[in-house]
Amino acid sequence: MGSGTEDEQAETLDEPWVLVNGWIVLLVGVLATVAIVVIGTTWAPRWAVFQADTQNEALIVARQEAVADGAIKLATGIGAATAGILAWGRLQLSRRDHQLAQAQHIATVAAARAQERLTEQGQFTDRYTRAIQQLADTDDVALGGIYALERLGLDSEADRSTITEVLAAYVRQHTSRRRGTAEYEGEKVDTLAPISEPVYAALHVLARRHWHRPDLRGVDLKSARLTEMDLSGFDLRDSIFDGASMSGANLDDADLSGASMTNTYLRSASLEGARLEGATLRGANLRTANLKRAVLEGAGLQEAHLERANLSGAILDMADLTDAALVRSDLTGVSAVATVFVNVEITGANFTGVDVEAMESLGIDWSRVRGVGFGRPPEH
Repeated sequence: MGSGTEDEQAETLDEPWVLVNGWIVLLVGVLATVAIVVIGTTWAPRWAVFQADTQNEALIVARQEAVADGAIKLATGIGAATAGILAWGRLQLSRRDHQLAQAQHIATVAAARAQERLTEQGQFTDRYTRAIQQLADTDDVALGGIYALERLGLDSEADRSTITEVLAAYVRQHTSRRRGTAEYEGEKVDTLAPISEPVYAALHVLARRHWHRPDLRGVDLKSARLTEMDLSGFDLRDSIFDGASMSGANLDDADLSGASMTNTYLRSASLEGARLEGATLRGANLRTANLKRAVLEGAGLQEAHLERANLSGAILDMADLTDAALVRSDLTGVSAVATVFVNVEITGANFTGVDVEAMESLGIDWSRVRGVGFGRPPEH
């Protein structure tokens, strides 16, 4: 009850004073009007005659009429003023009611929107929960859960980071279970399970949307089919891509430090600015690949195929390119401190701006290297 009384008092304080005390204003106005009329038509004329210093009857009557007329006009003015004050109060009240109605409308709309957001959030939570549950089911059901998460990400920008983390965790978890052992002719042999369709679906969603940088460190994608997939900027440190098909893939600015990419098919792939420190690329097919400004420090590129590859500006310090093929490749401006170029096929390669004296280059026929401005080849 106390709260209700306070609310009523607050509303009363908001009302114009003349309306809150309107009966007083009206009473004062009526009494003043009546008093002036009575005094002006009875006592005042007599007082005017008493004060007159003339015996002229006509002049006395004129003076009485003037006093009475002035009193009536004054009373009329007071009445009009009272009516005006009350009218002004009603106008203020009308404005207050209009403002109150506007405030109530705004509050109603805000409440409706808040309820709508709560409803949408509740629906999103239900959809998200169902999708997560689907991931733990059969492959067919898990596929539906993955695409449901993609749709949720399209509907809710605020939840894209969480969805990215869930899909990345799904890929990490399900690729870590691929390796096992089986008994064959009385002996245990290593086995490698194929990559499931839900894992491929999750990878495609991550590659297609690029909402946030997924954490795919240590994933085992040996022999995976990743042709033309956009993995640019992904965190793929210590991952396994041995024998994977990645032709035309986009790995720009990806972190592949310590990755295993033995015999990986990367023809025409783009690895511009990618980090490949300590990565293993033995026998990898990198023909016509873009490795511009890639960091290959300490990478193992033995027997790698780099024909017509673009390695301009790349960092090859301490990398091992023993038996690699660099025919017509572009190594303009590469950093090759202590880089191993043993038995490398470099016919037509461009070493412009490279200090070959800093390279370990046993077995190289420098007469077949093209380029202007590189350091004097070591003498053998």
